Amino acid sequence: MKDVPRDVILRDVADFNKNLYSYLVEELKLSKSDLIRITVEVSYDKEQNKLIFSKPKIDKYVPEEEIRAFYERMVEEYKNKITELNVKIRPT
Repeated sequence: MKDVPRDVILRDVADFNKNLYSYLVEELKLSKSDLIRITVEVSYDKEQNKLIFSKPKIDKYVPEEEIRAFYERMVEEYKNKITELNVKIRPT
């Protein structure tokens, strides 16, 4: 990347960031407090004098508390379904 002119880097990274922000906020509905990791590959096209970005890989990290709460809700829901099935199978 040492061959890339500074103005090309500034221009293309700014454009990439603008598009990425729109994608994260408008399409994925992420908020500022969401923890994410973005991985992207970039190459320089000398003929077009621009940076070429791969499709970003976005990993969202979910806090442990959210995972635990979801798991507990699912366990409770399945317990209720099992109870309902037991009542249907063996009515009192």
